[in-house]
Amino acid sequence: MTDRRPVLDFSDNTGTRKRSGRHRATDSPTSLVMMCILAASFGGLGALSLAPFYWTPFLFVAFTGLFWLIDRARTRRDALLMGWLFGLGYFLIGLSWIAESFYVDAEQFGALAVPAIGGLSAFLALFPALACSVAKAAAGTGWRLLLALAASWSAAEWIRGHILTGFPWNLIGYAWGAADETLQAASLFGIYGLGFVTVILATMPGLALDGIARRGMRRWGSLVISIIGVFALWGFGAVRLAGPEPADVTGVRLRIVHRFGRRAETLPEDQLLLGLEEVEQGVAADEAAAETAAPALRTERAAKRRANRGSLPAHLPRIETVVDIEDKACPCCRHALHVIGEDVAERLDIVPAQFRVLVTRRPRYGCRSCEGIVVQAPAPARLIEGGIPTEATVAQVLCPNMPTICRSTARRRSTPARVSISTARPWPSGSAGQRSCSDPSTSGCWAT
Repeated sequence: MTDRRPVLDFSDNTGTRKRSGRHRATDSPTSLVMMCILAASFGGLGALSLAPFYWTPFLFVAFTGLFWLIDRARTRRDALLMGWLFGLGYFLIGLSWIAESFYVDAEQFGALAVPAIGGLSAFLALFPALACSVAKAAAGTGWRLLLALAASWSAAEWIRGHILTGFPWNLIGYAWGAADETLQAASLFGIYGLGFVTVILATMPGLALDGIARRGMRRWGSLVISIIGVFALWGFGAVRLAGPEPADVTGVRLRIVHRFGRRAETLPEDQLLLGLEEVEQGVAADEAAAETAAPALRTERAAKRRANRGSLPAHLPRIETVVDIEDKACPCCRHALHVIGEDVAERLDIVPAQFRVLVTRRPRYGCRSCEGIVVQAPAPARLIEGGIPTEATVAQVLCPNMPTICRSTARRRSTPARVSISTARPWPSGSAGQRSCSDPSTSGCWAT
């Protein structure tokens, strides 16, 4: 026999409801469908309180509705369903921006946008569902349910931000990003703690709607507390931002300001480049001083640079120079020497608007008659020991009187040369204090 017991209680025939531990039930399937639609809609409204919309009033509507649905759920399973539908709407709206990556090549990947976002949202909705189910099981109604929902929601967000490498996106605490002042409370207890406070403040109006039998301040007290809490968040942030800037930490040469919120200060690009340049110059000066004091350290670092610098791009033209010995007779028995190997070293050279690689080959000779005899020409001296740039390359990077060669210009004029940061950084180590680009507005400039 089929169990036709109702899932939720949504009937209110008299306009009042007495607390009896169980709610009056209805068998209307239409009511169940409507409540499911409301749960998903409340979740979508909650996502609109986040970036880039920051429609903060919808936050209170969403969590008041969620509290109302959980309060009327008969079992934990019912609360689980309402929480999952709420999370589904929440993440479908909040993660809709992911579709843009699929529409970059819409003909090939556009059809995957809907199932990808839908599947991800359905999975992430399990966390709000778990939070609602735990809240329903841990508490009955009223304030206990409100606090349990806030605690379980914050715990679910923390788990979502850490499990399976974490996906801490659309945390409810970010809803206060509409103003810098309201975000300052995160300095006290972090974004997850701010999320706990946010759920409490956003759910309190639900207590006022739930208290139908109460009158006066007993009914509207929770709403007043919610309003006071919002102003308290804003007031704390206003006072904190009006105070003096914190003192700089000793030894820190650079402060990078990341854009967050609508009115946050941003670090101009030229100031960022200047700060990075000063840091690099300071590091280069320290390394040069250490190498001067310890020749063994300089030799070790040069060997490490040679081992880790990688190879230069194969598509660049090669100009080979063979550094050979003059006398190819064995110094021991005077028999003819034969080639047993060679050392090959590559350096990056620059001809204006063109890159090329100078290849130096040094054959090694051995004697068939004398064991252990290996003769090879000495390696030519280099401007930077163990480095790959030639004198022209270093001059192009450091000399302020030579024309500017930017990566963007080089790409247009010739085949690009991609050199990793770890390869290029040690080049001017012996020239600390020199500016590497006089025009900070020229992004990616290599030299002046």
